[in-house]
Amino acid sequence: MGFTGPRFTWKRGREERYFVAKRLDRILCNAQARLRWQGAIVKHLPYLSSDHTPLYLQLEPGDTGDPRRRPFRFEAAWLKHSGFKELLLNSWNGALATPNALEDLKVKLRKWNKEVFGDIQTRKEKLLTEIKAIQALLESTQTDALLQREGELLREFYIVLEQEEVLWYQKSREKGITLGDRNTKYYHLTTVVRRRRNKIESLKDDEGHLVTQPRELEKLATDYYRKLYSLDDVDAVVERLNPDGFMRLTWAERNELNKAFSARDVESSIRSMRGFKAPGPDGYQPVFYQDSWDVVGESVARFALEFFRTGVLPPGTNDAIVVLIAKVMKPEKITQFRPISLCNVLFKTITKMMVMRLKRIMPKLIGPAQSSFIPGRLSTDNIVLVQEAMGLFGGYFESVEAPGELGNMDNACVTGPAMTILWNGEQTEPFAPRRGLRQGDPLSPYLFVLCLERLCHLIEEAIDLKKWKPIQLSRGGPKISHVCFAYDLILFAEASVTQVQVIRQVLEKFCVASGQKVSLEKSKIFFSENVSRELGKLISDESGI
Repeated sequence: MGFTGPRFTWKRGREERYFVAKRLDRILCNAQARLRWQGAIVKHLPYLSSDHTPLYLQLEPGDTGDPRRRPFRFEAAWLKHSGFKELLLNSWNGALATPNALEDLKVKLRKWNKEVFGDIQTRKEKLLTEIKAIQALLESTQTDALLQREGELLREFYIVLEQEEVLWYQKSREKGITLGDRNTKYYHLTTVVRRRRNKIESLKDDEGHLVTQPRELEKLATDYYRKLYSLDDVDAVVERLNPDGFMRLTWAERNELNKAFSARDVESSIRSMRGFKAPGPDGYQPVFYQDSWDVVGESVARFALEFFRTGVLPPGTNDAIVVLIAKVMKPEKITQFRPISLCNVLFKTITKMMVMRLKRIMPKLIGPAQSSFIPGRLSTDNIVLVQEAMGLFGGYFESVEAPGELGNMDNACVTGPAMTILWNGEQTEPFAPRRGLRQGDPLSPYLFVLCLERLCHLIEEAIDLKKWKPIQLSRGGPKISHVCFAYDLILFAEASVTQVQVIRQVLEKFCVASGQKVSLEKSKIFFSENVSRELGKLISDESGI
């Protein structure tokens, strides 16, 4: 069932050298109990007279949140209702800008859901009651009218079952089970378990104090991410990097990159997405556009092509909801979450179209040190290289771990968005990030690779100036200074304090120019067995790792 509070439930020993702590005590439940008490939580209370902490089972949640702060979500089950298509045809206003038409449709969908579609479970129970009554009458009297009514009710019941399955399939985020196998109970259970697991009930602040109050927890998270995405020094003088690092594109390549898109390209981009991918702030998943393309397709294509003509996005199009994905089994700090941006499908349609063009020229622009996201390259190639290099460090004694045209459109896609954090299912106040690329946007990995290639240029420049001294795997073999793995970087250099200073200068220059930051808390340093402990200590102190 999971838990909140201290990680361990048993401890022994009053002195540090004898102290032992374990999680020995748990509360378990079966599927029926999990579905019956969906908000149930287990709390580890403070140690008192026993060496075991008391376990407190709270069946109903104390704070159910504010429904008004929960974002709108298009329900895929609506697509299975016989009246949905008629509603869409009568409600979709193609004369409006597409974001405005979607917002207008949202109001009508909420009203239709309340007045027509209704609660699936309530409709299911009502139909079952009617079916039982009809079948009871059929035991004594068989008439065409009763038999016809039974058939109508059964057909309607099967439609409701299908809607129910789609509803919980959509909420469960399951990918490995095929929709249509009547796994409704399984989807429902996985949804409840996922929500319970993802709910954040306590975290430690910067001083190590445990925070449990819902609004204080929310403030802790929003303050952290506002600071993370802010500029440390808005008046910093950014040195212009050498523009000649990238290879020049030919005129043919430039023309291919900048040639006009078509409505068919827009539709292909939409249909290439997984239908049940999590929606952005507007609440619409790809399945809505895919299923309703005959109605909304013309407006969506016009919207995307207008952007490629003008390079201007309407306000709010590239806004995002940030969801926090735990990096560890039981997070205790806000830093142990990975922020993933949920972007609007309209926006992702545009960026996916741009990515398809960028992928064709990336192998020419990106050097061999990077292999992630580059067509024709495998990350395993660099893994083999690093394994060979780390072979030199096989006996290491110390590992210190501290606690043109399309380009302008790229810029339009990554600047000016508002971000809100989805905190326990509720949206926080929006804020405007001043730096950083968003994980979750199809374009971001490629922009990051291009950005990181600038760092590779700076490293190569330092090597050419004889400042950076790379390592050599064998006599006459290639020299290695850096290898990149998506968002991770491995640097190689001679073991000296001077080399650490050179590395820091290169990284600082890159960080000032790009807005990126080195995460020393996640960094490690390795030494060859030929490096003395004293020198290793000096290098570690100089590096800050």
